[in-house]
Order: sequence, then C-alpha cells, then structure tokens
Amino acid sequence: MPRLLLVRHAEPEIDIAVPASVWPLTSRGVSSAEKLASVTADFGPIRIFTSPEVKAVETGRIMADALGIPATADERFAEHGAGPDEFIPDYREFRASVRRFFTEPDEVVFRGESCRAAGERFSEGVAAVTGDNDDVVAVVTHGRIMATWLARLSGGTAWDIWTGLRMPDLVDVDLDAQAYQTVQFTLF
Repeated sequence: MPRLLLVRHAEPEIDIAVPASVWPLTSRGVSSAEKLASVTADFGPIRIFTSPEVKAVETGRIMADALGIPATADERFAEHGAGPDEFIPDYREFRASVRRFFTEPDEVVFRGESCRAAGERFSEGVAAVTGDNDDVVAVVTHGRIMATWLARLSGGTAWDIWTGLRMPDLVDVDLDAQAYQTVQFTLF
C-alpha cells in the first residue's frame, strides 16, 4: 500500500521586509518540529521531501536529523505560485484571497499560479516520490497547496481542510484508498 505522510511546516518568523519563502522557523516552531519528528517516527518514513522554502526545509531537516533519514528539497512541493511573494498584511483580506483561490480554481488569484495548476504540479511530485512500492515517504509543504491536493484526492473542500490545519500538522494518506487522516498529537 503506497503511503504518504504530508506535513505542514512549523511556525515561521514572519518578517514582511523579506519574501515569505525565506522566513525561518521561530523557536516555538523548532520545538514543535522536534515533537513532530517523534510522532512521525512511528510511521517509519524512509525519506523526507520538502518544499524549497526555508520554513519547510528547516522543518524537514529537523525531522530528518531526528529520524536519521535523508531530506531533499523539491520545487514541486512549494506553495502555490512561482512568482514574486506577496504578503497581504490584512488577515481578512488574505483569507478572502485564499477562499477565492480555492473556489475559482482556474483563476490566478495571487502568486502567479492557479489552484488547479498548483494541484497538478503537486500531484506530479507525489507520484514521482511515492512510486509503486510500499515505502513510506514524508513531504513537508504548505497549507494552501496541501489543502488543494487533499481536496482533489478525497473530494473534500480545500477551504475546510486549510482552515483546520495547524503549524505543524501531520496527515497520513492512504494513496490506494484515496483517503487521509489527520494525526492527533500535542504540539507543546
């Protein structure tokens, strides 16, 4: 049974003076990534793939070091949009943009990529790293792209998935059944 662990990165240090792609983890984010590593160990992943964004790479490296497995950054697992990062300081405006991103999947709402295109890119990445074997791999990624892909997999609603995710979060995906379960664990 192909198995995938999806991880939403740990809490980043928000600095609107620099692009979101270079935000490092906060000290609380580092602690929660360490906790996540111990929970993830029970699933026996053999490899971790991460988004190339710093917050995901740091989360993945903390997990990989604790588990003694390799971690590799892969562009296919980046948050949606390859264009310049846009920071929307008004949280209500940001949430409205995210909702529109999910509900208008063929439109480029922000960050230069539609929801549908981002989901296809992510799906190609998942297919490439999981293959047709029974190994467990983990992918450390971001909330919007993760919710997009999980909704496509399960027929769920991306908005509901996204609003339910924590930083970090762990989702156990059964690729054969096209189903997933959020793994419950205490962050702190």
